[in-house]
Amino acid sequence: MEGRAGATRRDVLVAIGAAFSGIAAAGGQPAAVPAGSADFTDRWSEMLAYLKLRARTDDGDAWLWFFGSLELMVPGRKAVRLADLDGLNVRRVKRERSPAGEERFRKALWEAVVFSNPATGAIADLIRNPFNGRDVHPHHYREGPTHYVIDRLGRHIVPGPDAEPRPLSPAEARAAFPIEWKRSGDEVWVERTDHLDVVNPLQPAEWPLESSGERRQDVINLTLHGRWSQATDRRPGMAPADYSFTAVTAWLPWMLMGQSTGQVLYRAVGRKLDSLDELPTVVRAKFAARHAPLLAEKLWSGKRSVFQDYLRERKPEQP
Repeated sequence: MEGRAGATRRDVLVAIGAAFSGIAAAGGQPAAVPAGSADFTDRWSEMLAYLKLRARTDDGDAWLWFFGSLELMVPGRKAVRLADLDGLNVRRVKRERSPAGEERFRKALWEAVVFSNPATGAIADLIRNPFNGRDVHPHHYREGPTHYVIDRLGRHIVPGPDAEPRPLSPAEARAAFPIEWKRSGDEVWVERTDHLDVVNPLQPAEWPLESSGERRQDVINLTLHGRWSQATDRRPGMAPADYSFTAVTAWLPWMLMGQSTGQVLYRAVGRKLDSLDELPTVVRAKFAARHAPLLAEKLWSGKRSVFQDYLRERKPEQP
């Protein structure tokens, strides 16, 4: 899939492949960067480096395009690649001062995903699920805005754009946002793993086919890759970075798998964009068809969620 001005699927894959080739050429595994070592004199230095890779350390927007696939995994059966996806998110960053006068950042995140047919590459509004024989309708979702405060303790999710983070000790803040750094020369990776165990908004009694169970258990792993010299440059700005994401989750509602045994393997890679002009033409067309506000940078203010939107927009299918 070729783009009009640079960032293609091939570009992303080549960049990530080159990074791992660099490790092999250096003759070893990336070395861990100990927290509190000379590499990071304090938590604030670590958070600034993370924010510079993940978004930016000055006022403005940072765009990320990613693409990947959803595979259904049922024990004893061959995994099936049910849908491909393209995602686009924006992180809006603003520098500010805390009530105590310390520098910190506010960040808001918006995201949207379009699902495609793996065989044709076209937007998938209807797919046959081979595990249950049902025609299913992928839910091209939007998420956000989600609001964060990044300060000297770490990253804190807050309920609104002006909310203050809940007071935490340094140990609590690190546990709430654990990140791991590894280096090989000037290449650097930062990894984060989240384990979710939450009440399912779609309960089986009302949504027998859409609900995977009374609770959802998901494991999500994120890796950012960039240049150590750029991540640790204290001048405000944005460091180039690429991205890989793997999640093992419960069934998504639109798959109509009910409470059957199995999981979804969600895999994606991507990269930060200097501007939306770098989006490949075919990808831009998909977002124009399903999520035009993102392309127009008309970011919504009301909270959107893949599960809450599903509750509002869909009705339970008949078993």
